Amino acid sequence: MSAAAVVARQQLRLLSRSNTFLLLLVVLLGMTALSGYIGWSSHSTILSVYDETVRVLKAAGKPAPPNPFADKPRLSLLNNMIIYVPLIGALLAIVIGGTSVTGDRQAGVTRVIFSRPLRRSSYFWGKLGGSAIAVTAIMAACLASSAIGLTLINQGLPTATELLRLTLFYALSGLYLLLFVLVGMVAALLTRSQSLGLFAAVAVWVLVTFAT
Repeated sequence: MSAAAVVARQQLRLLSRSNTFLLLLVVLLGMTALSGYIGWSSHSTILSVYDETVRVLKAAGKPAPPNPFADKPRLSLLNNMIIYVPLIGALLAIVIGGTSVTGDRQAGVTRVIFSRPLRRSSYFWGKLGGSAIAVTAIMAACLASSAIGLTLINQGLPTATELLRLTLFYALSGLYLLLFVLVGMVAALLTRSQSLGLFAAVAVWVLVTFAT
């Protein structure tokens, strides 16, 4: 087993015991459920108003307007996830990336690791690889949650095209979160202070999220 693979396995072990990883999983699953509920609630409210409008217009002998959801894809019920991932998920990803480095530094693990014939690149890619596996697991859980939510709301299984689009969305979301894991790691490696590293990483997040 390569050195990077050993570091990745150690990173996965640490993440599995980490409250931050559990928090990211719970928060994103909660946001997925909340997004589905908000979509269903607004959809039901608008349809109720539309049905009542149609009833009144028919009674008056006037033509009814088209259904407001006739041309909208069913995946639009989950539109809020486009906001939750970059705002909430990215911040927690920064914390995961930053603490994965500062935790080793504070515990003295890096001194032990680098006293052996291990290249820094192997340590870096191992940390990033372990985090990538963890992020992939979280996105897979969110994908399953979204598919279940769509099934319940629409009272039918998602189509193959809808599942493909959902998979693509969560794959891109996973890459986006991994980018901020990388930002957190680099910031922690370039600074001595944990708080300064997190501040620098959050500054990058603000720049990417609000200035672009």
